Amino acid sequence: MMKKWFLFGLLIFSVGFLKAVRLEKDYLIVASFKVQENAEWMEVVEALQQKHHANVCYYRDSLREVLPHLQKETPRYVAFVELPQYINREYVMELHRLSREVDTDPYADYLWGIITGYDAKEALKLVHNANEPLVVKSALSTISELSSAKWFDRYAWLDDHTDGLCGEKWEKDGEVKTYRINPEKESLRKFYDLYEKIDPDFVVTSGHATERNLETPFSHGNIKSKNGVLYAAFPDGKENLVESGKRRVFLGAGNCLIGNVRNNPNSMAIAWLGSGNATAMVGYVVTSWYGRSGWGTLKYWISNPGRYSLAEAVYLNEQDMLSQMNAWSPDFNKIDYPYAVYEVLFRKSLHEAEEVIRVGTGINKPTKEQIGFLYDRDVLAYYGDPKWNVRLQQVAGEEDYVVDYKITKKKCAITIRTTKDFDLQRVLGSNFKQEHVKNLPFSCFFPKRLKNPTLKGEYPWKIVFDENFMLIYNPDFKANSVYKIILYTD
Repeated sequence: MMKKWFLFGLLIFSVGFLKAVRLEKDYLIVASFKVQENAEWMEVVEALQQKHHANVCYYRDSLREVLPHLQKETPRYVAFVELPQYINREYVMELHRLSREVDTDPYADYLWGIITGYDAKEALKLVHNANEPLVVKSALSTISELSSAKWFDRYAWLDDHTDGLCGEKWEKDGEVKTYRINPEKESLRKFYDLYEKIDPDFVVTSGHATERNLETPFSHGNIKSKNGVLYAAFPDGKENLVESGKRRVFLGAGNCLIGNVRNNPNSMAIAWLGSGNATAMVGYVVTSWYGRSGWGTLKYWISNPGRYSLAEAVYLNEQDMLSQMNAWSPDFNKIDYPYAVYEVLFRKSLHEAEEVIRVGTGINKPTKEQIGFLYDRDVLAYYGDPKWNVRLQQVAGEEDYVVDYKITKKKCAITIRTTKDFDLQRVLGSNFKQEHVKNLPFSCFFPKRLKNPTLKGEYPWKIVFDENFMLIYNPDFKANSVYKIILYTD
């Protein structure tokens, strides 16, 4: 009897395996047994599986249990489905580190996102909200760096450099108008009202924040969260942010801790996904110090409007960082930053990081940049479907180059054509947040994953690439020119 049951089980497994083999290979879903044992949360997994025709694997005790599956499947996108009670900064750090261990090179081998929510219903909403693309045309921010507003039809900001300065733009080609408010009395109300009036596709913030609050510039007010709902904490009582139900994107480019769920469904990250209806939410899980991951993501996105999804911008910025770290030392990406257990021990961790770098790489006097890159490498969280097609609208006059791909079984021919109006300085980032990011390389995210690409011959630039991307450092591209690069594949 036992033998019959074994053979029956083997048959069922074989049928399931054969069915899995026929599924698409570019997407994998990872979930814990806590999810698998919860019928409501399994609806989230099943919705993702149906949408992406994806395989699913589960782990019991450690995320590392899925590494053999990642190495076997070699997906391009991975969604990690988890209850908020089990998501914290160590969880996010492990996701980063796992993504670099599929093969032996120093780069991340797939784009990943965390699918979660205040409850299973909210997590399922996150999945369904990513079914259709979104073109970002409106925004609200608490930073001054986007004040030209050229990316948006409607835009407003509360300035984080000049206390009480605000700006607004209400039409695509309209004038940007600035004005002053009494910041101590009006900042929070201004943010609250503009949020309702603009109903932004994109919210981008900096300044002080924690897992439970987001401060308006110069700490004049607080947006907080409770039970998956965002509210403004006014002196005379709280008021929930007015929501229309539209999908949006949130990026905490310079905020501390706002991306850290900290095992708590009442965290800000969960509330942005919940009542804030953010279908993609990106933020730090530690105190933001150096700022390369957050500001770099924003720089990649706004310097290439319309070219990259938000997940692709996060990914390319990370590969840029990994490339520079690998150039400093091939051992740089084998070491981890010694994050402090408590935020008050942050400065102590900086000294410990110097020692970690010295011992791990042989670099005797690590620079601030090297310490900062290591600090930022594994601490930016992406919540949402990593395959969601959400992009900034294109900006008139900035469609000044085209990248064409011709992919065959043995090679990928990449042709870069610049127009007569090509602006290399804009491609490099136009000095945006130069103190954090410096110049960008010319970047490409391949239309499909390549198999073991190699580069032959000589080119006049430093070219870094992997199965998913290519970066060209110090490009000297000229206007009205054509450049060709060939990658050979298996």
